Amino acid sequence: MPVYNAEKYLAFAIDSALAQDEVVEIILIEDNSPDGAMKICEDYARRDPRVKVLTHPNRENLGAGASRNLGIRHAKSEFIAFLDADDQFVPNRFKTAKEIFATHPDAHGVYGHIGTIYYDERYKQLHLERSRSEITGLREYVPPESLLNKLLRGNYGHFSVDSLVVRREILTDAYLFDESLLQAQDTDFVFRLASAYRLYSSKVAEVVALRGVHAENRVFKIEEAAIYRQRVLLKCIKNNFYNCTDREVAVMVIKRYVEKTAVNRLPFIAPRIKRKIAFLVFNVIHPDVALNLLKLSRPAKTA
Repeated sequence: MPVYNAEKYLAFAIDSALAQDEVVEIILIEDNSPDGAMKICEDYARRDPRVKVLTHPNRENLGAGASRNLGIRHAKSEFIAFLDADDQFVPNRFKTAKEIFATHPDAHGVYGHIGTIYYDERYKQLHLERSRSEITGLREYVPPESLLNKLLRGNYGHFSVDSLVVRREILTDAYLFDESLLQAQDTDFVFRLASAYRLYSSKVAEVVALRGVHAENRVFKIEEAAIYRQRVLLKCIKNNFYNCTDREVAVMVIKRYVEKTAVNRLPFIAPRIKRKIAFLVFNVIHPDVALNLLKLSRPAKTA
């Protein structure tokens, strides 16, 4: 659990984790908060031996990605789950995950849906305008071998790391969080995991955690959030779409990236023309991507 400036919500998050019978350790990574979050962390650590508090060297503030990585490196359990300091687990959060790991020995991870809890009702409407739903997750059951394709398409929904449980053994240095991303590092993390490992969900949508909505949510910093979404898409493109071999999916990723580039903000030009110019500029800047696209398979035509 990365902890930064979460004094108002932290106790709810920790209590929701302590209430789970399966939890044997809670690792709080205090990221040099300016509020009283550290005192709350230390109070819980004194009261319950399952709670451990870590900080970065010299008490630096390094962000959620670096904090999660520090926690992963210190984790001792066979399985790892994530929870943000302003979110909460629901009761029996790990029941379905345990069942799936038991029935699917090949499962490297299990994910689900997350709901919403409003700490500030003033931000309810803004949240709904951005998310259009109070539940986040994939819109249908997706087998592990199809998960990366569905996630990259961008129109099947997505899942939060708060809903994810993974085997600790898969989180090697190659599959940790990208510390250069101050936002959207969870999206990048999920893309990479889905490309290499078998991640399952239940066949029935199930909420396992609640996202806290309040004024300090980073997603409400719209311009900053958009910048990091672009960085994640470009990283995906430069990494050969994480070995996705479906050309249609690859083109969809590129389209989502180029539609937010500067070319599409040019005035007095028809949108269709701007899109063509944006693709041309992209291909000039990234000729290797255009060559790689030619090698990808086209979707089979149906009669």
